[in-house]
Formats: sequence, structure tokens, C-alpha cells
Amino acid sequence: GEPIYLYNRVKATEEEILYNLGNGETVQITSKGVEVIKTPARVFIVDETDAEQCRPDLNVDPKELQEMLKPYINIIDIRSWIIFLTYMCVTFFDVNMPVLFLSGEKGSSKSTCCRFMQSLINPKTTGLYHFPDNERDLGLLLAKDFFLCLDNTTGFGKAIANLLCIACTGGVIRERKLYTNSETVTRSIRTKLVMNGLSLISQQDDFLDRCVTIELLRIDASVRRTEGEINREFEKIKPKIFGALCIAVSKAMAYKVEELENPIRMIDFEKKAIALGMAMGFTQKQVEQAYAEQKKEMN
Repeated sequence: GEPIYLYNRVKATEEEILYNLGNGETVQITSKGVEVIKTPARVFIVDETDAEQCRPDLNVDPKELQEMLKPYINIIDIRSWIIFLTYMCVTFFDVNMPVLFLSGEKGSSKSTCCRFMQSLINPKTTGLYHFPDNERDLGLLLAKDFFLCLDNTTGFGKAIANLLCIACTGGVIRERKLYTNSETVTRSIRTKLVMNGLSLISQQDDFLDRCVTIELLRIDASVRRTEGEINREFEKIKPKIFGALCIAVSKAMAYKVEELENPIRMIDFEKKAIALGMAMGFTQKQVEQAYAEQKKEMN
């Protein structure tokens, strides 16, 4: 018979998105709404590091997402919020995406922000992965998951930058099999990728052209809370946040985006981001401006 393709966490088509909760249930998202169904057979593959996702609370409005996330994400300006919120939701769709880079000085909760993103989009039992220092280890990570957060990124060279570019648009990498002279291993990679670090240190134009960045501000010592306290609060509200993400995706599936004035490199991504922004109460012009201004600053 024909081979069956199995999906890691999310199977997305134009008509339907299936999100595996990992507990025998799946979230079914269409333009008509969101519901939780029994996980269909032979659709998903589960990695040993995958954790269960919470059941979404669907009695929420996606326009409330920003307010729900404000206590946990140290973003101040509206442009960065638009990019952050729309980027998270686009990960549900089957489109090529730029890398999201979270920058900021020490104490700006870059790792905490990544942990919450990982928890909402693709929860893992392992926590965050540190950025690997070699191509082989990075390739292995990129081949495993549809969405990945990499912690504490430092400078990297052309070979690593090229590998990250392949992950954005999809491709194949080939490497020599361990303990052999001529045998090779081929891996397909296409990953939605978030990285963090003090600053984006790369001189590779192709990679920079596939990046969007958000700067997080240092949290003042007078309002700093313990990690345990923040995590407990986040887990309580997480079903509402996850539910709002799912509803935003459903509403976006019904929107038709008008022609773009100044499209960024990944047009399909930007169109999804605009539709999602509209589902959250922003205008097409606001979302287009947010991404256009951010790219102009990078260039």
C-alpha cells in the first residue's frame, strides 16, 4: 500500500488543523470553530520528549490574548506584541516561517519567554535545548520537532547559518554515518524556530533576511517574582491562553487578506500573520507596518 506520513503534534491543511494533545484527544480547528475530538489513528508520531498539552478552554476571546500574557512576557511596545502574538499562532499552519529571535540584556526573561512559548505550542518533558555548537547536533534537533526553542544563542558561522536557513524553508541535509567511512544519513528538516540571546550575532545576510526580532526589556528588581510563582500562575491560566490561540487560528482561517503593500520575504507567512492579527483585533495595516518596520530596522 501507499506509505503513510505521520505528523509531529500538528497536521495542517487549508481546511483543517489537527493538534495532538497527547492524551488520546486532538483539537480540531476549522473556519467554523474549534472542538476536541478523539485522536484519529495513524496520523501522529509521538517523540519520547513530547509532553501532554492541556485541554483548551474555549470560553475566551482571542482579543484578550495580549492581556492574558502581559504578566509573563516583558514586551512593552505594541509592534513587538503584534509580532509575538501572530508568530505564535502562525506555527499552527503549514507555511514556511522566519526565525523569531528574542534579544535582551540579562534579567529580561528571554528563557522564561521561550519556555512559555514551548509550553503553548509544543510542550516537552526536557525543557529548553541550549544552542548546539556544531552542525551535526543542530541538525539532529531540527529534524525532530515541528517547533523548537533554542536557548542562549551566541555567534555562529556560515555553515550553521545555512542550516538554519534550510530549517526555515525546508530541505534535506546529508551527513556521514557514525563509525563508517562512506555511508551517509539523510535527514529532512523544516522547523518553526525561536532562538534567544543577548543580541543577534550573525553577518550572514541570507539568515538575517529570514529573521524577525523582538527585544525584551530587563525586569525591574522591585517587581521580580520567583520562577516557581510565575510558573504556577501560568499553568492556571494556560488553558485559556491555549484556547484563545486555537480560536484565533479558527477565525483567521475564515479571513481573506487583501493584497500586501510591502510584503516581507515570506509572503505566505505574512498573510497568515495578518489574518491572525485581525482575529485578535488589529488591522491589516497595523500588522503589515509592524513587520515592515522591524525588517527595515534589521536592514
